[in-house]
This record gives sequence, C-alpha cells and structure tokens, in this order.
Amino acid sequence: AWGKYCKCKPGWDGIWCDKCEDGLVPNLKGDKCVDPCEDNGECPDGTTCTPSKFPPYYRKCRPSGGCAPIDQQGNCNDNEICRAGMNGEVNECKCEDPFEECAGGCQCPDGTIQDGNNCMPVDCTDDCDCQGENEQCNNNKCECQDGFYKDGNGECKDPCDGNDCKNGECIATGSDSFQCDCETRWEEAKCDVCPE
Repeated sequence: AWGKYCKCKPGWDGIWCDKCEDGLVPNLKGDKCVDPCEDNGECPDGTTCTPSKFPPYYRKCRPSGGCAPIDQQGNCNDNEICRAGMNGEVNECKCEDPFEECAGGCQCPDGTIQDGNNCMPVDCTDDCDCQGENEQCNNNKCECQDGFYKDGNGECKDPCDGNDCKNGECIATGSDSFQCDCETRWEEAKCDVCPE
C-alpha cells in the first residue's frame, strides 16, 4: 500500500491525475480539461456545441435535438425563438417576447392584437374615422354595416340598390345577394307577376 494518493484538480482523473474525466478533453495548452467545444473541438455524437444562456456565455456540448441556432428562430414556429436548455437540457423553442404560450402556440397577450412581429394594444374605444357611406368602426377598422358588402371599388353597397322589387320589399340575404318578399298575390323574383 502506498499510503499516498493524488487529489486531482477539477476535470482531471486517473491515479496520477493525467487523464481527463469522461466527456472532457485537454485544452490546447494541455493544462486543464475542458468540454470539447470550449476549445474549438468537436462534440461527441449525440451532442451539439451551444452557448450557455447566461453569462459568461461559455460554449458547451449539450444533448442534441431541440432547436438551433440559439436566440434565433431557426427551426422554431412563428413567434418562437430557440432558447438554450438549462443544466444540459435540450434546447427548445419558446415564445418570443411579447408573445405568450397558449394551446401549443404563441399568441399576443389579452388586450393586444398581432401586428406583424409585434403585439399592439387594442383600443377599445373604436376610434376610427370611417369616411365611406354605410361603414362602421369595428376593432379600429372600418367595415361595412350589417346587410352591406364591399364592391370591387372598396365601397359598402346595399345589395338591394338597383334591384327593385316591384310589389314587395327587398331583403339582403348575403354579402351581395337579395330576395324579394312579395306582397300578397305577387310572384316571381322581383314580385312583378300577378297570376290570374
């Protein structure tokens, strides 16, 4: 029995402290054991070299899978960004600010609506200046009033305009369709036939 043994510095292993612990390699100087990707080496199979999420932002071989590249959309869905996993966990897609997780996707928080890559506050006062006839303000957008439709020029039109019901009342039945509610004894599409 020797009675003496070596107490290895962090990262070193072996009876004489001359080998790196599993998963580590000697740095270029050979004076300490590091994660392979910290010294521009290659990560072992099944791992990927990614920076840590918090300072000092050192690179480390982490389990493969999840997303890449870190802090970019990469292979994440809309409104998501790739975030580094904690404590060796796999990187994962997370909702990017200001979006929030909801039913497996990312959406704007309550009280806001999506405008491109941002969430804009919803102005509940419906304070829009609708210039067109038969328009109304709805969620800060000018839209046609019920019973009207936008024609090819973007104007709100009544489907009954120019579609006279001779002996009855015109009723809008869709965005640009109508029907005539005929008075008693009158028939046909425009209530213009009186059967004998």
